[in-house]
Amino acid sequence: FFLVYQADGYKNSGCYNIQCPGFVIVTQIPWIGKVFSRTSIYGGNETISFTPQVFQDGLSGNWGLKIFNDVVGYWPKELFTHLNNGASLLRFGGNTFMSPDGISPPMRNGHFLVIDFQKSSHYLHVKVKNSNYQLVDIEDSKTRRYSDSYQCYRLSYWGYVKSNGVSFSFGGPGVDCGT
Repeated sequence: FFLVYQADGYKNSGCYNIQCPGFVIVTQIPWIGKVFSRTSIYGGNETISFTPQVFQDGLSGNWGLKIFNDVVGYWPKELFTHLNNGASLLRFGGNTFMSPDGISPPMRNGHFLVIDFQKSSHYLHVKVKNSNYQLVDIEDSKTRRYSDSYQCYRLSYWGYVKSNGVSFSFGGPGVDCGT
């Protein structure tokens, strides 16, 4: 589990995990940079999952990170002055980074996605907090899907289904994806 944050829209600033000042850890549980001890098996019967949540604290204005019910830490509001009154854009998904020889690694389980969640990396029950701090489903009309290398990585937005809420799947084998 890793963090990446940038205060200027991916221009010059940013850090991974806690490599630079900014994110304040408030828990004894070492979530940041953690390697999960168990993983799901492609097509298996058990799905390993966790529940992250990023939220703006209504009193302090800081941006907090919760995993399950544990507040892990927060980003001070001073890092993101353009987010003083909430966020207007959220991004969900995965990242990979091409090696110097031009080969891209697999994303998630290394397979192109299928509608079967036992065989695809996915987000289920995706919600946002509105200005009244109520959890609400993301509206279909406000979603944008993006994959910068369709031959290597894919994304499917499934919309709202009662059993899964708003959901989407993503991933792919990587390899020679170009630049």
